[in-house]
Amino acid sequence: MLFNKKVKFVLVLKDGDKIHDSNCDGISYWLSKLGGMEILETKIPKLSGVQKTKVQNASRNLMFANRRDAREWLAASNGDMLVRHVGQLFAERNIREGSEEVLMISSGSSSAPYNLALGLIWRCYSTTINTPEPLGTEPFDFAIIPDNEFPERKTNIFTITGNMSDIDNSKIESAKERYLTEYPPKAEKVWSLIIGGNNGEYCITSEWIKRKIVHLSLIAEQEKAELLILVLGHLEPEAVKTIKAIEYHATGSVKVFIKEENSYDPRIALYGLSQQIFCTEDQYDTMIEILTAGKRVIVLRTAYKKGINSLLQETAEKLVLTGALSSRMLWGRKRQDLFIDNLIRKNYVIEFRDWISTRNQETFSWTMQDTVNFNEARRSAKWIMDNFTTEV
Repeated sequence: MLFNKKVKFVLVLKDGDKIHDSNCDGISYWLSKLGGMEILETKIPKLSGVQKTKVQNASRNLMFANRRDAREWLAASNGDMLVRHVGQLFAERNIREGSEEVLMISSGSSSAPYNLALGLIWRCYSTTINTPEPLGTEPFDFAIIPDNEFPERKTNIFTITGNMSDIDNSKIESAKERYLTEYPPKAEKVWSLIIGGNNGEYCITSEWIKRKIVHLSLIAEQEKAELLILVLGHLEPEAVKTIKAIEYHATGSVKVFIKEENSYDPRIALYGLSQQIFCTEDQYDTMIEILTAGKRVIVLRTAYKKGINSLLQETAEKLVLTGALSSRMLWGRKRQDLFIDNLIRKNYVIEFRDWISTRNQETFSWTMQDTVNFNEARRSAKWIMDNFTTEV
């Protein structure tokens, strides 16, 4: 596909979802840096319940719509203020209908139909990140799809590993400077452990904490490293008590941050400070963020919640292994395992048990001192830029 070099502006449609907005911020930052485009932003209407369902269902008609249809859909989808705001942004920059100067970007299903409808009205190029339902990728000029959505092989589709991140060196250095001012390290080196929490799939128990974190804290002490532990999700009171006890009784330097108890989130600072970064397996998006920051990840497997859902997932996995079922049919923890295994094969991630058994071997080449060149936002922006042409 050829892309017109006259594109000077990127209009980002945000829906308020943290991952979706980070996807858009990441790629728009690199389009600005690589292509010199001006970045414009607007927010889509907030819908919920029956109204949201009706709007999503009606968006199917946009796949075969004209400008009049698009205006009618927007009017029925609380889009009047959005149209006025976009019109104002364009008027201020003398952007005319059909000038082919604008690339619209959205992420997720909620913002995708607004992307298409606005694009029809002003004849803009369209980019979707993630596979939007019910539209799919076909109506868009560009579709950037994470591998865990099993994208099709088409000329308008670019496959990425996980979601994109807008992490960059300036954000890391700024966060690091603040952290060092407030919490100066007490050891020669810094190691970090980022823990998710309890959800429908994974379970961080007091027993798991005693078994894994005590072991890790002893190794950190031997290596003269301060162990910084960040808990992002919810833990049961007994688990919180156990992790605080480890901090209090540790003979080495251990510091714990629990996000539910502290508004300060040192996550980005830890990416810059740490020589070794450990992460529980439930935090796939955090792993992608760490890789984007240029660091590899040591993944710790957690306990799992038992029940019918877990049993069905394991049965589906066995069927996939025998070839009776497609990998697309996996879900939950087993689906996530598939993509963590992919990161391991690419040498971006190593299992904690493998790190333990090989870290002192002379032949062990996998080291956290090695940086990784992993930036899916930059790679995606370059793919779009590579489609530029002077042809009209």
